[in-house]
Amino acid sequence: MPFSLSKHRVLYWLIALAMAGQLHCNDLWSSSLVEDRRNCVLSPAVCGDFEECDYVTETCKPLPPPSCPAISIEAITPTSGSRRGGTKVTITGSGFQGDMRVEIDGTPLENVVVEASSQLSGTLGASIASCGPSAVTLISSCFERVSKAQAFAYSLEPLEFDDQPLQLPSPPGTKVQQLVIDELNSDGDPDIIGIEPSAVRTFLSDGNGSFTTSAPLSLGGTLFQAASGDFSGDKFRDLIISDEQNPRLWLLSGSGTGSLAPQSIPMPEPIRGVVSPDTNSDGISDVLAVGKSGTLYLLLGSSGGLTGPDIVASGLPASSMLAALGDIDRDGTAELLVAGGSAQRVEVWQQSGSKSFVRLAQKAVAGDAYSVVMADVRADGAPDLVVALPGQKQVALIPGIGQGALGAVVLVPSGTSLQQLSAVDVNCDGRTDIVASSSSENKLGLLLGSDTGLQNGQTIDLSAHQSGVAQSLAVADVNFDGLPDLLVGSNQTPAYLLIPNISP
Repeated sequence: MPFSLSKHRVLYWLIALAMAGQLHCNDLWSSSLVEDRRNCVLSPAVCGDFEECDYVTETCKPLPPPSCPAISIEAITPTSGSRRGGTKVTITGSGFQGDMRVEIDGTPLENVVVEASSQLSGTLGASIASCGPSAVTLISSCFERVSKAQAFAYSLEPLEFDDQPLQLPSPPGTKVQQLVIDELNSDGDPDIIGIEPSAVRTFLSDGNGSFTTSAPLSLGGTLFQAASGDFSGDKFRDLIISDEQNPRLWLLSGSGTGSLAPQSIPMPEPIRGVVSPDTNSDGISDVLAVGKSGTLYLLLGSSGGLTGPDIVASGLPASSMLAALGDIDRDGTAELLVAGGSAQRVEVWQQSGSKSFVRLAQKAVAGDAYSVVMADVRADGAPDLVVALPGQKQVALIPGIGQGALGAVVLVPSGTSLQQLSAVDVNCDGRTDIVASSSSENKLGLLLGSDTGLQNGQTIDLSAHQSGVAQSLAVADVNFDGLPDLLVGSNQTPAYLLIPNISP
């Protein structure tokens, strides 16, 4: 090791002090001068593992980083795997060398092997708290870090639901037309709202999968479809409900306590489909209502309540059924989706002005169209439409081909005749699936998304737990375990079932 003049001077001074009796020789190497961590020339061990001694300044300085190329991620194969782990994952990119660390949703990939500068592989680690698309992160031996968002999905394999579902209380004779999940009492927990033929029943969640209920709110008439939103801008959730026999809408104003105050809003004709977009981007929900004549009405939300209705389009299918919202052309504004009922078609309507809508697309389907949802079942970024065809054990899949355009209709076997559709990634593999109620059986339909479209349907038989027809459905994580649960409404007692997702 080089010996600097500075070091000579320090030693000379220490020896001189010792000879003068001012410093004992035994104290020489225990002197604070020697132990001073700033002087690495006298004590090289003071430098850390990633430091070296600068003999000019006699201080430790960081080691220069090793020479490493920039790293990048191009692709991950496969793009999903069981959250129990064990799947072999291959990553391609650039700059791979030395010891590489890979994390998927924060969980390390095991047994990582760099096979080439452009490819590495490893074994997926278990991550039972993960569900759905997650980030993939590479960390090089030089501590360079690069991530690819939503590049891999921890999936539920196998997908399992509890065979001992929870029965929510309701009296004999209760029938459920529709189920809505929203937050009614400002506690952050998802509550259940049951739309019955002439009443509304609420179940307030405690956040752990249990619910309290009270007497239903009787409205009369023949309720058909409900949508939730904040129609007054007070930050509390409200409901709008159509009446297919009487010319009115019901506005149920929320107070943040779980109670709902009803108000009847006169309409020019009976209404079926209702949705709650924000058509003027003021942060307050509005209402689009489809009349049985094929007229589209707009009611604007405001601090004073709903105003209108204004006619914003005509020529929609007469006697259409359920309506929905979906941003088909990916322009940031949701379009109106209308299931045309006995007209046997589905239509997409786009806003063209503050109070006008135009038809963007329409597709004929092979049967009465009861409901329609938007779902990117292939996870290719081009939204598809799925249409329920009651009376047939198949659904109509209308593939999206980009920029709002729709391809040829494909009929997919569904296992049971479907009625109400929910689009949700129920198995957490990054592709939208379809879970649906039945129009004729005590079963649910399940069609999983894949790279090629919807897979042939499976069924979930509820006959051991519920009589009648499982005619309504909602999907939500009601017990905060990160997994989508099933809420089922029947036309016979027990009318309400909660089926927890218990997938490993």
